[in-house]
Amino acid sequence: MDAILLISLLFVAGAQPHEFSLQDLMQFKCDRGDQAACDEVEQIKEDREDIERLQDRVNVFGQQLQQRNLMLDDRRPDLESAYPLVMNDYFAALRESGEEPRIVSKPQLEQCAAHYHDHWINKKLWWPNEDGQPDWEDIYVFIVDHYYGFCLRAQ
Repeated sequence: MDAILLISLLFVAGAQPHEFSLQDLMQFKCDRGDQAACDEVEQIKEDREDIERLQDRVNVFGQQLQQRNLMLDDRRPDLESAYPLVMNDYFAALRESGEEPRIVSKPQLEQCAAHYHDHWINKKLWWPNEDGQPDWEDIYVFIVDHYYGFCLRAQ
């Protein structure tokens, strides 16, 4: 019986999928002389650095938002007030990296903030952490995503 269990465990462990990323594929092609793949590998590395830099900023700014107590009540975050704060921080990060952000007018930004807030609060969707408090780091990322995915497209 123990032998069957051991063989089963080895089979399951051996059948586990291995992570294979786009970067791995492009590196494989690049190693075989595909210049376009080599260019793609470099772009992926640059993008990864940008993401890591943004993640550091998200963590710090998320902690600052937590300290500001942007709450409607004990449970619900004030996403409408957080939206312009997050976007202004994100725009500053872009400027620091040498990029010029695409910025909508203040009234449009306020409309985007209201849309985002109403959508998530009315659906009772927000991202609490283990303490039941808003996970401002996640909210930061979702606000930036909303801005580029909805706000700029609605212009």
